[in-house]
Amino acid sequence: MKAVFFTFLWTFITTLSIHAQLTIVQPQPNQSFKQFDTITVEWTGILMSIPVSIYQSSNNGVNWELKATNVTGGSYKWVNTNNNETTYIIKVVSDKYDIEQFYKSMPLVGHNREVWYSKWSPDGAKIATASIDGTSRIFETTNGLLQCTNNVLNGTVNNVFWHPNSNKITTAGSNGAISVYNTDCTLNNIVFTNSLPMTMSEWNKQGSMLAAASDDGNVYLFNDNSSFVEHVFSEHSGRVNQLEWSPDGTKIVAAGVDNKVSILDAVNKTTKFVLNGHLGGVNFSSWSPDGSRVATSSLDGTAIIWDANTGQRLQILIGHTALVWYVKWSPDGTKVVTSSNDRTAKVWDVNSGKLLHNLTNHKNVVYYLEWSPDGSRIATASFDRTAKIWDGNTGNLLHTLIGHTDLVFAVRWSPDSQRLVTHGRDGIPRIWYLDSTFKQDSIISSPFVTEKKIDSGYVLLYPDSRSAYPSTFVEIPIILTDASNLNIAGVTAFDFDLNFNNTLLMPVGFKATVVDPDSSFSSIHFENIPAITGEIARVRCRVGLGNAPSSRLFLTNVVPIGGPSYVQTREGIFTLLGICEEGGTRLLNPTGRTGLVALTVNGGRIELELDRAEAGSAQLTLTNQIGQIVYTKTLPHSEVATMFESLSTNNFSSGVYYVTFTSATTTQTVPLMIVK
Repeated sequence: MKAVFFTFLWTFITTLSIHAQLTIVQPQPNQSFKQFDTITVEWTGILMSIPVSIYQSSNNGVNWELKATNVTGGSYKWVNTNNNETTYIIKVVSDKYDIEQFYKSMPLVGHNREVWYSKWSPDGAKIATASIDGTSRIFETTNGLLQCTNNVLNGTVNNVFWHPNSNKITTAGSNGAISVYNTDCTLNNIVFTNSLPMTMSEWNKQGSMLAAASDDGNVYLFNDNSSFVEHVFSEHSGRVNQLEWSPDGTKIVAAGVDNKVSILDAVNKTTKFVLNGHLGGVNFSSWSPDGSRVATSSLDGTAIIWDANTGQRLQILIGHTALVWYVKWSPDGTKVVTSSNDRTAKVWDVNSGKLLHNLTNHKNVVYYLEWSPDGSRIATASFDRTAKIWDGNTGNLLHTLIGHTDLVFAVRWSPDSQRLVTHGRDGIPRIWYLDSTFKQDSIISSPFVTEKKIDSGYVLLYPDSRSAYPSTFVEIPIILTDASNLNIAGVTAFDFDLNFNNTLLMPVGFKATVVDPDSSFSSIHFENIPAITGEIARVRCRVGLGNAPSSRLFLTNVVPIGGPSYVQTREGIFTLLGICEEGGTRLLNPTGRTGLVALTVNGGRIELELDRAEAGSAQLTLTNQIGQIVYTKTLPHSEVATMFESLSTNNFSSGVYYVTFTSATTTQTVPLMIVK
């Protein structure tokens, strides 16, 4: 009987995970098993209650076979039925935290606000980025260093695009300008200025023409290096969300909020087709690799495949349960992949319209996606703060890229299919290296270093004060930041105490211990709280009358589990409303409820009625569907229980928005539809 030899795979974790020391301890290296022997796999480094999946590979990790899922307890057994001499690699991963494979990322530091757009240079040597901070920036891809910065006056940068020769970029700004910059960020040319924001600009693949889309519904056409508008296509009645050149550089497809798609002939300066079929705004349009078809995605929850030569609708891809953001062609033109608010991406056969694969591992909106240039993989970017890589042929999840601390807006493949850049609301794009040289198992000796010291992390209470009035309930969140440093040091969990004034706060469902009778301080003990970035615990309390207007909230006895680490803590504060004192906060209407009472849109204005049950300042914000704040106002201290606010819709395009009213005790969000 031929023996089966086992080796083991050490699994190392990158940022924002809890398994820095997950290792396999059984079977031992080179341990052999005969047919029908019982094989025992044991692992350590994580809580035994956390479910894992177990994989085995017979070809050194190229292909993996799933043996079991949702296994707990640190041990799993199966019987070997293989009668061939085989060397297996065993892999244990955590289903709960989407751990599949772990790579080091290199941060691109420079922006201080959300990064909306990024683009690799055609030669792969540089990355250009566009941000709400009013700048576009160029970074070196070999070392991540910021090469230079382009500053835009009075606006955000919505889009950035490289010339095919990699020698310059064009930007589209909310200030209405289309600008061209050299690679040293010197201004080459201001191609165009408009009275309304420009959504994007893009050269054709030959570099001979430049097209730009605008909020005014027009598509503008220019010659390269010219500020003269050669032609204006005016087929849309509202903002043109996006445009794309055909592979032969002669035509443009444009997607509009007016539910229409236009195919424009840039050579003859004519409109070839206006495609009507979507029942909602069109978010994205994309040419097939051979230029014979167009794919579009819409707010109506569908994607459509069109014949670009006849304008005929070929397939309607129905399956998503929410709006569809993007649709992208596979390099061979046989498939498309779509992303949606329903938290999935889907792979479709374009000839039959059949759903091939449902990519379902994300926990929030799947916003952007791309096929790798070699067609073997799909990358997705999600509002769950991760990016994921999937097998383009099977739909299997290959890798989860964890490192961003906020929504991930986009993921873009390098020209060689070996690297990815991701970016989002945290303002720090990251380059991920997917070849074996940069796998996470070399994290300590890697030439790239983490952004902060390995031996430090932070535990803090909710940074804003919590407030409530007597006999109501308040929830105190406890938040951990920068868990990546803790994980590298081996920390998997925490024990700690939360201290509070027990005459002001009475915890619900927790046993509190008095620690200082003279000052009325008590504490709640927490054990084995996972060390993952974000909210790690929450305490619900009933508010009492108390003998003080406020109480410190602080952590003590913080004990990291799994490895040594120095942990800093930050205090919070709880304020009791209704205490009438100089400079204090008092109730205006104890029987009222703070929040939005009424909201209407009339005559180009948004009218709001607000109930201000408590005094003090409040905040009013308006965000669009992707979380971008488009309006904000601080409402000052008030002595009036009911307030009215009015704002113009002139600066807002048609679509769904969210109005959020925040006071000391309330955060309320209400959806709003603006139709123009």
